Amino acid sequence: MRKIEEITQGVKSAKENITKQEKALREAITPLKQFGKNYSEFVLKPEEALEKLLQEKSGQVAGAAFRDDLGGIDFVWGKDGKDGYGLAHILEKRASN
Repeated sequence: MRKIEEITQGVKSAKENITKQEKALREAITPLKQFGKNYSEFVLKPEEALEKLLQEKSGQVAGAAFRDDLGGIDFVWGKDGKDGYGLAHILEKRASN
């Protein structure tokens, strides 16, 4: 019975930690206007965020992913070309290789 209590407490602790991280990330998210429309419905949903940006070919998802060592990670469509950035730039580079 003690093992079950330990496991239950561990699960509760992990859930509380995740909830705290999610709250901190949601509070820290500040979309940048220069990156266009922010698709906030995809916060902490990195795969869905990538799919949305690939579909729209514009905009951003502020806080699309999270890592303990980095914090919130934003995904932006960006632009291609020599001075490009974001997913557009990555896709252009991959296509040319």
